[in-house]
Amino acid sequence: MIDPDPLPDADALCREIDQTIGPRRVYPISFSVPDHLVRSAVPEKTQDFAGGTSRGRRAYKFGSGQQQAYYDDYAASHFGLTYRKGGWDCMRHLETMANGCLPYFPGGADIPRYTMAHYPKRIIVEAMAQAGNVGVEGYELVRRDAARPVVAYESAYTALVDRMLAHIRQHTTTIAMADYLLRQMGKPNAKRVLFLASGKKTDYVCDLLFHGLRQRFGAGCVDANKLAWMYQSYPPQQRGSLYGKGFTYAGHLEEIEVDRGDIRRRITQRAFDLVVYGSATRYNDLLPLVREHYARDEVALVDGEDYLRQTGTTKATRPKMGWSVARKYRPIDLAYQGVYFKRELDDALLIDFAARDPERHDG
Repeated sequence: MIDPDPLPDADALCREIDQTIGPRRVYPISFSVPDHLVRSAVPEKTQDFAGGTSRGRRAYKFGSGQQQAYYDDYAASHFGLTYRKGGWDCMRHLETMANGCLPYFPGGADIPRYTMAHYPKRIIVEAMAQAGNVGVEGYELVRRDAARPVVAYESAYTALVDRMLAHIRQHTTTIAMADYLLRQMGKPNAKRVLFLASGKKTDYVCDLLFHGLRQRFGAGCVDANKLAWMYQSYPPQQRGSLYGKGFTYAGHLEEIEVDRGDIRRRITQRAFDLVVYGSATRYNDLLPLVREHYARDEVALVDGEDYLRQTGTTKATRPKMGWSVARKYRPIDLAYQGVYFKRELDDALLIDFAARDPERHDG
C-alpha cells in the first residue's frame, strides 16, 4: 500500500488541539469530494497543462453540463493551476488532485497548520518542486523553456501522483470527512443523524459533508430541509445556475424515502444520536430547542466560510456578510453551543478559544 502524505493527519492535529485548549471544542474541517469521482489510477498524460482555470475570474473554459470534460482535462494534464481565493481551501484544489493532476499552487507552502488539515500538504510542496519548468502568465501555466519537457522524470511524477491519489482516497472523500467528524464527536457508532441547513443555498462544506453522512447512514441521515440539488432527480438544466455550475457536489445522491416530519418532537424525544448544523453561521434555527435536549458535545456546528473568523469580532470590525447572518446568538455565544468545526482555522482562533471557559454557555 502506498503511504499517504507523512505530515500529521487531521486526527493527529485534533489531538494536538485537545491538548492545547481541551477536548471537543474546535476542530478543522475541509472540502471533500465524492469517492466515485477520485481516479482509481494515474491517468495517461497527453498535455502539459489543464485549461479549466479562470481568466481574471470572469470566464471558464467549461460550462454547464461539461463536468466530465472538465475532469478529463485535468486527468490528461501534468499540472493544473490553483491558488488561494477567498480562503486557502478551494474546490479546485481537490478537483485537480482527484483527477490525478499535480497542483501548481503558488504559496502552497504557507498554508496555515490547521487549515486544509485533510489535504496532502507535503505533496503540494513536492509538486511545486517538480514544476521547475513551469511558470504563470496571466492565469495560464506555460513552459519557462519551450525546448525542455515540462516534467524531467516521468517515473518520479507518476509516483508522486500515485501518493496523492492514495491520500485523497484515504482522507478527503466525503465519506472520509463524515467519518472524521463522527470520530471527533466521539460518535463513531452513531446510527441516526439530524442534518440541519437552510435548504435554500449551496455551500461546499455543508453539502459535501451531507453527501458523506448520507452515504454512511442512508435514510438515517435526515436533511430536515431537503437539499434538493444534491439528488440525482434535480433537473440537469437547473444545475448550471448553481454555484460553480454544480460541479463535483450536485446531483449524486439517489432519492430514497426519508422521514423529514415532526422534527421538533423528534428532537425533544432525542430520536437522533447527533445533530449537525451544516452551515451554522448561515442557519441555526431550532438551536435553542436542540440545546434543551442535547449536550454541547452532541451538537456539531460547521463553519465553512472563507475567512478566518474571530469569535470575538464586533459588528464594527467583522466582514459585512459575517456573523450578521447568524440568528438568535451573538457570535461569541454561537461557537459555544456545540463542537465547532472551522474550515479556515488558524492559531488566532485557537488562542481565542483557549482564553475562554468551554462550559460557560453549556446549557
